[in-house]
Amino acid sequence: MSEEAWARHANPWSGWTRIVTALPLLIVTMDVKDRFTESKIQNHMAYV
Repeated sequence: MSEEAWARHANPWSGWTRIVTALPLLIVTMDVKDRFTESKIQNHMAYV
């Protein structure tokens, strides 16, 4: 890896932007999964 590439990779802002970008996507994914799971359980309970 060249020094310039390493400088970009090791830049502290690089890590923070990855966290700030990925965290909301992870939260949304978990929320959608929970909502889908809850609705399946509620639909199943309606037939019991």
